[in-house]
Amino acid sequence: DRLDATADRAFWERYAPHYDDRIGSDGERVTLEYLEKIVHPTDSVLDVGAGTGRFALPLSDSVERITAVDHSPDMLGILRRKTTAAGIATIDTVEGEWPHVDVEPHDVVFAAWSLYRAIDLPAVLAACVAATRRSLVIVVGAGGSPPHRRHVEEICGRWTQSTFPGHLYIAGVLWEMGLLADARILPARRRVIGETPTKVARALAPLDARDADVEKLAAALDSHIHAGDAGFEYLFHYGVGAVTWCRNS
Repeated sequence: DRLDATADRAFWERYAPHYDDRIGSDGERVTLEYLEKIVHPTDSVLDVGAGTGRFALPLSDSVERITAVDHSPDMLGILRRKTTAAGIATIDTVEGEWPHVDVEPHDVVFAAWSLYRAIDLPAVLAACVAATRRSLVIVVGAGGSPPHRRHVEEICGRWTQSTFPGHLYIAGVLWEMGLLADARILPARRRVIGETPTKVARALAPLDARDADVEKLAAALDSHIHAGDAGFEYLFHYGVGAVTWCRNS
């Protein structure tokens, strides 16, 4: 559907209200810790594919200003409501499909989990490089197969997350452009919490999974879902792929 602008916009209109409920993980923490070692207090940051602001909002305390770009008006609408509620005035939003947006160069350009939509990846990365004054950071999936993957495939019929080591692919494309980048894996974990095992399974299943299949998934994951202080939880480990290129390095 990403090739069909109307269908893609409709998907994000449906998905935006549920986005924040499905993304919380240790990956945000380790990514932010990595970014905070790169940014300076006087920096401007361009967040490509900012979504609802899961990185822009916490990072706003560490830099001077952030430009949040996203193609979805619904995702940016949520981000704007969050900035208003928090009294944050240092995040500007720009609606548009990267790289077809008009933005000035920034000290740091950052794209997390957003380049999977790129049809022409070299062109997208070239635009990121052109907009970078000092550092470019791309965060993508590093592959891997969590314990629930087999059950999701068997019960729901498909696995919607990439198992491809995207960080190596991004670094390879940059290398073909004549740019030597650092590629690494940041170890992370995700804890999915719900009031019931079924609600945990719902967060792990494809967004359009049938209720009956979600119930089956909850039963299949019974040995992995445990009762905790905050409810029922499921914990698994994964890798965050981080690719970093610095100008004049």
